[in-house]
Parts: sequence; C-alpha cells; structure tokens
Amino acid sequence: MKDKKQELLSLQNSLYKDYSVSKIPQIKHLISSTFRKMDNLLSNLDFINPFTAKKEIINAGFDAVNPDNPKSQEKFIKTAYGILPQKEHGFYKKKYKSITDAIEIKGVNISLRNYAIEHIDREEANWYIDEIQKIRDELYEQLKKRLEELSKIQQYLSSISDTGIFWDLCKTDILKTDLNMLMKWSNILSNNENLQKLIELIGRSIRQNTVKRLEEITIEKKIPIIVDSLTSKEEIKTIELGNDLMRVIPQEMLWLSDTDMELLFYKKYTEKTLLCYHLEGQDVEYVTETEQSYKEVEEIDKKGPIIVCVDTSGSMAGAPEIVAKAVALCLGGRAIAEDRACYVINFSTSIQTYVLDKDMGMDKLIAFLQMSFHGGTDVSPALNHALGILEDETFEKSDVLIVSDFVMGNLDEAIVEKINTQKELKTKFYGLNIGNTECKPDYLDKQWNYSTFDGDIIELSNEIAQTD
Repeated sequence: MKDKKQELLSLQNSLYKDYSVSKIPQIKHLISSTFRKMDNLLSNLDFINPFTAKKEIINAGFDAVNPDNPKSQEKFIKTAYGILPQKEHGFYKKKYKSITDAIEIKGVNISLRNYAIEHIDREEANWYIDEIQKIRDELYEQLKKRLEELSKIQQYLSSISDTGIFWDLCKTDILKTDLNMLMKWSNILSNNENLQKLIELIGRSIRQNTVKRLEEITIEKKIPIIVDSLTSKEEIKTIELGNDLMRVIPQEMLWLSDTDMELLFYKKYTEKTLLCYHLEGQDVEYVTETEQSYKEVEEIDKKGPIIVCVDTSGSMAGAPEIVAKAVALCLGGRAIAEDRACYVINFSTSIQTYVLDKDMGMDKLIAFLQMSFHGGTDVSPALNHALGILEDETFEKSDVLIVSDFVMGNLDEAIVEKINTQKELKTKFYGLNIGNTECKPDYLDKQWNYSTFDGDIIELSNEIAQTD
C-alpha cells in the first residue's frame, strides 16, 4: 500500500504544480477530497478482489484430498490446472505419473498448491495495478475538468473586479457559481471600455475619502546654556595650594636653582603647599524644553456600507438589466474588499433584499442578482426600505446607488424630505441612468447616464461640477 499511496501523492503534487489556482483553499479542499475518495476506492478493492476466492478454492481443494478417495485427488489437480496456464501442466503430470507413494503424492500436492497460489498472487498484483490506474485516470479527468471550470470562474471574477481588488474566494462556493451568467457579465464588461470607465467613475465617487484634521503634538527642543566647569582648564582664575607641577607658578620653581633651598621645594611638594594656578573653564549644556503645537494630518474617513438599488422591471429587460447587475456585482466586490457591508435591493413595484458582508461569498450575490421582476417600475418601495435601513446605526453614512432607466413617476414629498434629512447626516445618493438620458432626479447628489447603444457616459452632478 505504500507504493499506492506514493502514486497518489505524486499525482497530487503534479496537480498543485499545474494549477496555480490550487492556492485557493476551496480548490485545495476539492483536491484533498478527491484523494480521500481515491483512498476509499482503493480500500474497496479488497472487497471486490476476485483472487481471494480463488485462493480459498485451491486451499479448500488441497485440504479435501483423501488418500482413500482418488476422486478428491483428481478434483484438486483439476482445480489447480484450471488456475495455471496450460504450459505449466506438463511438469506436474510427469511428477504424478512417476510416483505412487502417498507421502510423495502429498509433497507434489503441496508444491502444486503453492505454485498455483504464487500464480494467483502475480495475477492479483497486476489486477491491482490496472484497477488503480483506472481509478487514477477517472478521478484525474474529473478533477481536471473541475479545475478548468474553476480557473475560468477565477478569470471571470478577476475581469469584473476593480483593478487590484479581488473577491475573497475563501468565502465563496465558486463550485456552485452560475458560470454561464458570470461569463455573460464578464464578456460585457471586458469588451466594453466605456462600461469599465463608468464603473471606475462610480467606484471613485463612493470610495473611501481622506479627511484633514489638526492633531496636537508635543515638540521637544534642546536649548544650549553656558555653565562653569571645573574639568575644563581654560582660564586662570586665582592661586591655590597644591603639587600639580603643570600649574606651579614660576616663582616656586626658583627653589630648585639653589641646592640649599631645593629640599624646601620637595617639602612643599610633599605637603601640597606649592603655589599653583587655579584654572577654570566653561562647558555647554543642553536643557530640554517642551511646547505644544498642532499639525495637519490626513486620515481615512471610512464611510458606511453601500446600498445598491437595482431596477429589474420590464423596461430594464435585456442589455440594461445585464449592465445594471454587472455594475452591482463589481461594486459588491469593491465593498467587500474595502470591508464595507453591501446591501442590495432588487426592485420593480416590489422589492427583494440581500445583505452582503465580508463573511459571505459572491456565489450568493450572483444567485440573488439572477432574480428579476420584469413588472412595472416604482422606486419608492426600494428607497423607503433603504431609508429605513439608514436609521440603523450600523448603516449610517451609507452611499446609496440607484441603478435604473428611471422610467418612473415622481417621488412623494415625504420620501424626498427623508432623503434630504439623510443628506444632512452625510449620506450620499447616486444614480446610474441606463438608456434614458432625459431624466435627472433632483434628489440625487450625482448621476451618470450610460447609453447601451453607443456606450457614451455623461456625468451630471447636483454638487460641484466635476470632470473625469
């Protein structure tokens, strides 16, 4: 079994080497589970092994041989010959013809049995090798097919994500992702530069902003001061008694010129009573002083979640709806990458909602976005629901994006008043108008008009005009 296990490990290593996507934990799990399945299949080989029964038959035939019953001997020989190739029969036929003693016959029987079992063992080994290869080939092809599908999904997810922003595939069951729908969204996005630009424009508007603030800081300064120093010998200050020959005054040295007075010099030296210059100097010392000041710093103003209202009414059917959902998918990926919760609302005359956060996967969002109403258009239920969500402390300062053709009636004044109240609380309302360039709702802070016909993008702002 060691050789079998080694073959499995070798195959697993080659798969990891061939597929860079195996770094994704889900795919590692897929590969590991495949090899666990292979281990189980190998274990089951023992239950379907046909050679175990053959060994039992030959042993039973040998045990049943009775010297007083010639038929039992004939039956055993026939059983053994049935296992061995025809060319092997001649040797034992000659043996049996040349002997008549019961003991000798038993010895030949033992030899025949052992030889038959050796033959079965060789066949069994070859059978195991063939079965293992079949299992390997079958599972390898299955695994290869799944990995190729997963590679495509990974490519599509990358192509519909903002540059440098990728969905956390660890939390996405991409094996359940609708590959056809993902391909459709991906192809539209990858083949339409204007749509990519549009998503980037929206992304920049709802991206985290930097804010400036004054921060109090403490500044330490080193102030130099001049102080007297006893260790710095720079200037004569006075006369003192001592025996430092380097500072002895000249008059004291005159004692050495007279042999009679020389002993007096040595006496004064010993008693440290020689007149010496007293030298002093100055050093520079530093005193630390602190003062409070302020400096301007930039920091990330982390906004709240993104609330995306996607129009799936009948007027959006076809290209507009596909564009709308592709945009919602990209913004969902961006929100997750920036650790911002994403609340998605599908609306027509009624609504469906889905909360996407960092612990959820894209597969669920894709499944949600596949749902459509294809009825009439009324944004009021969606906005009413969004405004209710904004009352929750968790969803303060959200960016609300409405993706629609805006073929709808005017909003009630009560809803407009609630929107204006939320704007005062720093909530932003954006609109992506797909196809209907004539409509410009007043309650939106900024709006982008996107033409599904030629891909033109027009940016309209109810704030300060901006150009991109």
